[in-house]
Amino acid sequence: MSTLVPTWLPPHSIRQWKAIARRAFDAIWCDANIPLQPYGKFNVWQIYGDTLNSESIIISGGVGREIATELELVDNFGCHIDLFDPSPTGISTMKLAENQRSNIEYFPMGLSGKSGAVRFSEPVNSDEGSFTVSREGGDLEFDCTSISDFANSRGYSLIDLVKMDIEGFEYEVIEDLLKNAPPVNQLCIEFHHFEAHISWRETARALKLMGEAGFQVVSKTGSDYTLIHPRRLGLR
Repeated sequence: MSTLVPTWLPPHSIRQWKAIARRAFDAIWCDANIPLQPYGKFNVWQIYGDTLNSESIIISGGVGREIATELELVDNFGCHIDLFDPSPTGISTMKLAENQRSNIEYFPMGLSGKSGAVRFSEPVNSDEGSFTVSREGGDLEFDCTSISDFANSRGYSLIDLVKMDIEGFEYEVIEDLLKNAPPVNQLCIEFHHFEAHISWRETARALKLMGEAGFQVVSKTGSDYTLIHPRRLGLR
């Protein structure tokens, strides 16, 4: 896209032009007929909330340094959230008093394609604090669970929303979810093909698999996607 930017523009105008072009491209994915609402503070997610309520089951992977989206969902709908993050960063965040909610059940485990000990790599940016899918063999191990194993152990017959910012593990989780987990109504996913060790082809394949399973992309902001299953939500 940068090759289309006029070279005579000053640097600040080039940045503005790229931002406008990015927003226009992302808007192509949005369905104006689906009433999405933003949830979160620093990492904002577009979510279809019309079918969420106190009986809803939400599985969320990735705590990082804040859980504003999860807190807002609980405050708005009174839903139950199973929240996963095995990292020291996530554990520290979940010890904060403001993150304590009876509706949020925190598990110091990761989400992956299969349950068991899984290798992670140390954060590239220590200030950001995200432990990632293994690069060159990985540095340490954390306990992980697949969504299918966890959901089946809980007796879930339906998952209303799965939200994932899990640093490259999303690809294997999606495959497990589509093959083995109970039906899911909605997905919010950050894809990590911008990382040097992850190809954009993995994201293209994941989107193809989800499309074949009946999911529709309704929002895209950079690498953050919201997908819904229109038939399950009664929208088709």
